[in-house]
Amino acid sequence: MKTSILLAVLFAAFLSVQAGAHTVIGTASIHAPAVIISNNTGSLTLILLTVTSGNGNVNVTGPQIVAASTVQSAQVAAKYAATYLNLNPDSYNFTYTITDAGENVSGPSGGTAMALLAISALSGNRLLSNFTVTGTISPNGAVGLIGGAYDKAQAAKRAGMEFILVPSARGDPAEQELYSLVQSTMGIPLIQVTNVSQAAAYAFGKASPVGAGTNFSLYANYSIGKIQLPQLNCSNACNQSEFNKLTAFTFNFTNASIEKLGKTGNFSNITSQMRELQGEYAALSAKGYLYAASDLSFLNYINSYYFNSYMATESSGFSTLQSTNFYCNSIIPPQTTLSNYEYVIGGELRQTWGEFTANQTIAQYNSSVQTTDDVLQAMKQAGTANAWCRAANEMYKIAVLMNGTDVIPSQNLSSIAYGRINRASGEGSSIYLSTAKEAYAVQNYPLAIIDADYGYAILNASATNMSTAQILKSTGRIIKNATYGIWATQFSDEALFYIQEANMQSSNASAARGYAIEAYQSALLASQLSTDMAIIHGSLVPGTGTQKINQGGSVQVGTQPLSVPVSILLGITVVMVTLNIILFMVIIGLMLPILRMQKGLQAKRRQKPRRPAKG
Repeated sequence: MKTSILLAVLFAAFLSVQAGAHTVIGTASIHAPAVIISNNTGSLTLILLTVTSGNGNVNVTGPQIVAASTVQSAQVAAKYAATYLNLNPDSYNFTYTITDAGENVSGPSGGTAMALLAISALSGNRLLSNFTVTGTISPNGAVGLIGGAYDKAQAAKRAGMEFILVPSARGDPAEQELYSLVQSTMGIPLIQVTNVSQAAAYAFGKASPVGAGTNFSLYANYSIGKIQLPQLNCSNACNQSEFNKLTAFTFNFTNASIEKLGKTGNFSNITSQMRELQGEYAALSAKGYLYAASDLSFLNYINSYYFNSYMATESSGFSTLQSTNFYCNSIIPPQTTLSNYEYVIGGELRQTWGEFTANQTIAQYNSSVQTTDDVLQAMKQAGTANAWCRAANEMYKIAVLMNGTDVIPSQNLSSIAYGRINRASGEGSSIYLSTAKEAYAVQNYPLAIIDADYGYAILNASATNMSTAQILKSTGRIIKNATYGIWATQFSDEALFYIQEANMQSSNASAARGYAIEAYQSALLASQLSTDMAIIHGSLVPGTGTQKINQGGSVQVGTQPLSVPVSILLGITVVMVTLNIILFMVIIGLMLPILRMQKGLQAKRRQKPRRPAKG
């Protein structure tokens, strides 16, 4: 590293000779990270800056091709740095030289590094040599988000850097999670900065990097110990014991994933948080909020799956997606009965979501994956798809054990499914709307109806403009009658849970509103499920059929649903039985004379002497 700094100084001296009539004001150098897109690897390149007297020109040299975005970023950086120091940027020329960067350079992520270089060269303050920095720069000095944090941090680690400055991700939980994964994997602090002023404090040694790295928290601070037991009474086929099995299954596969993460040795803080959360969710389940607890544990699984994928590469990531998709396509729903129809539909929902997620991610993978960050994001999608399909498979296992009369849905549900899809379409595009349309296309109308209900409820709740108090009041009114079947009741219970959490956030209006929207979303969904599960139940008619989830997330019905009313079917059955009895009596009447004749002939044969048998 000292050799690099010496070369920088010599190069700056060379530039000063070349500056001609312009007076050299100052020079500076910094190591900035980049990502080589062709092979998804990070690279640390040296950027040199010479500032001379001039008229405000900004040049970027070095590579054969410098993209316009990089030049524009340099211009913004130079102007901001001069203004930051209360200087006139039009009085100076700035020459940035990028070394060892290949044939071309593009992208604005070097903006913050260029701003720090200009501040150093103009002020004479020397930058530390043990760090690197990445982030875009805006005219007001704000540091913006970038891509490739994983690859850039890896390059910094290889080069012996002691910390890396990255854009603040305070309002982006996904980026915060990525920073935490990268920091734990690389063993190098990722210090988040909002603006150039904060970055300068670390870059010039005025602020200590010790203990300043990313501190990622999974906690939502629920007050589970204070909430009341659910008061809602489920009606029709509640199957509470079966839902307990589903909850236990969710906890078990999440706990297994967390234990796997703990064995890596890289994520002790994250693993500890996840285990503690599982304990909280178990307490929530013990109080009777089964779906709420399962849902939160489900999300914990996806997070643990994401961190377990920290070593994923572009090729291994693609293989994981393919394996997930194969698994989702391999599970087959059981025959629907009057007892298990809610579990079969619930399983089909999650299976189609899993297949849809895996297929979409695979379809976009080759064109969207440019950095390891992108690979990790794809792995989160794989984890989501995998969790959905595992839950679906468990629901099918539960459904098989539930005795009942084999049934198939009436085609009369077609018009209802069509209406539900149109209503959901008004709320915007979603995975639920897409899979509802696929289910409708293959005449799986129950699945289409419930899928569209999810799309309508979730997007409708997110777009509400009611006040927090109005949301809570409306939610409480909705859930009182939304208890037909196990799923509707569980979603109503979940809404009740979030109502209580919102009411306990008197000092945090933002958290209160967030919980209120969660409650409203669950209540809307509970109301739709309560109505539509009753409609579906009433449409089920005797029959047998098979249902197969196809690749691509659609469902194919093996036997076409009957549309004949049950009363007519019973009448036909009575007539057929009567005709069979009459036919049987006629046959008996014809056979009696024949039997009497055969009996008389046998009596005459017994009077004749028998011949000896031949030897």
